[in-house]
Amino acid sequence: MALDPYLHLLPTNEFYAGKVPLPIPDDAPGAFSPRKYPVMSAVHSWSLLDFRQLGVNLGQHDCEPRVTDNCYFYPVQEAHDVYLVVCIDAHLTDPRHRHWGIRWVLDHHTTLRGGGTMDRAARCLEVTSNLRSDHLINWGPHTQSSKYQTTDPITVFELGRFTKAQLLMMEAIAWHIPVQLPADGEYNCQNWVAAFFSVAVGYGLLKLETVNAVMLQALQREIPSKASSSFS
Repeated sequence: MALDPYLHLLPTNEFYAGKVPLPIPDDAPGAFSPRKYPVMSAVHSWSLLDFRQLGVNLGQHDCEPRVTDNCYFYPVQEAHDVYLVVCIDAHLTDPRHRHWGIRWVLDHHTTLRGGGTMDRAARCLEVTSNLRSDHLINWGPHTQSSKYQTTDPITVFELGRFTKAQLLMMEAIAWHIPVQLPADGEYNCQNWVAAFFSVAVGYGLLKLETVNAVMLQALQREIPSKASSSFS
């Protein structure tokens, strides 16, 4: 799968070429923020894309709450390893039917009498299916413990280690990757990730050779044995 089959969906040619400064203020004219939508989230996020480009609230019977986001409890540290996470359900024999997402692990330390605990969650850059109709939604970056402690079989491919500033740049990029509407029978979450990769490469965050190698492995019918089944 090439990196650029859906780049025409991006806001401008300059965007994926790395010529637009990001991030931009969330009070920019026309900016989208979860505060403008009935969601239970403390997230500080934005997008210049409109609802339709994100796949949000497209019709009278299409409204649903934003995915759970616990980012308030899991602050970003100074650096994190970032992964392409691939769901490898045994019933999905076609590699193109696997779910892809970009994730990294966040820690939450709780101090209790007699000791403390450390909980982990995944920071997720990925699109999810609408529960009421057949299309994908970009809810923006979100943090969920269930995406870290998942019971679903997964394989992960390391993309590299990134600073806090680089991670925030990745989140800004993810907010500006729209979804294909209407569905064309080919577009799925993998194409969204590929578009994200293309922009991240354009901004110098990811190396093209790393992205190509990871995608080549992730699209094989049999996942390479050297791939990991967990991330931390």
